[in-house]
Amino acid sequence: MPECIDEVRSWYDKAEGELKRYERITLTNLAPAINQLRYAGHHLLKAADEKDEQLRDLNVLAAKRHSERALWDIREATVVFLLDEFDRFRDEFFTEDELSAAMPDWQEFLQKISDGRASLERAGVAKHFGDDVLSTIDGLLDVRDKMQLAMPKLSAMREKREIELRKAQQRAADEEHKERMAKEKAKEKKSDRIAVLGILLSIASILLAIVALGPIRRLIFNLTGINL
Repeated sequence: MPECIDEVRSWYDKAEGELKRYERITLTNLAPAINQLRYAGHHLLKAADEKDEQLRDLNVLAAKRHSERALWDIREATVVFLLDEFDRFRDEFFTEDELSAAMPDWQEFLQKISDGRASLERAGVAKHFGDDVLSTIDGLLDVRDKMQLAMPKLSAMREKREIELRKAQQRAADEEHKERMAKEKAKEKKSDRIAVLGILLSIASILLAIVALGPIRRLIFNLTGINL
């Protein structure tokens, strides 16, 4: 019995220690682990009051299992949260060039993220998170901290990119307006040429009519003596 209690204490203390370490990141994701530690404490209290040795041992065993599960949940929740946070960060419409420029260790970060995803896959197969995952979590925390430090620089890059984009859009709009105005002016010039041509044709028609009336006027004068 004392050995079992010591084993439970070891698991419980380890889980509680990691909970305190990672709760600064998020408490929401760690709620299941907190509940597991609560259950472990509940079974330990029951074991302390239990007179029946067999029932006492069963409660101690349950406390151990809840402590083990709490440790699993803490590690899994922390890895999942940090990976999700990285994905949200990466989806903020930053380009690879901007990320690399703001964070010289970007390629190293990608490797740490890959290690984090691999740790989840291994744990899923083994149904167990070994202590080796702690170094993976440390790597993910390093990525998170450096991403947060890089945010002002990335925000400045984004603002610059948006300003350049707006300028490019304005230039395109100006070019489109200029082209439209040029087409309208060309259309107006064509209309003016057609109007002038129409006037010239009218004048030519009148002149031709005047020229054509000369012989007719002479013929009428010869026949009737009337001068038109």
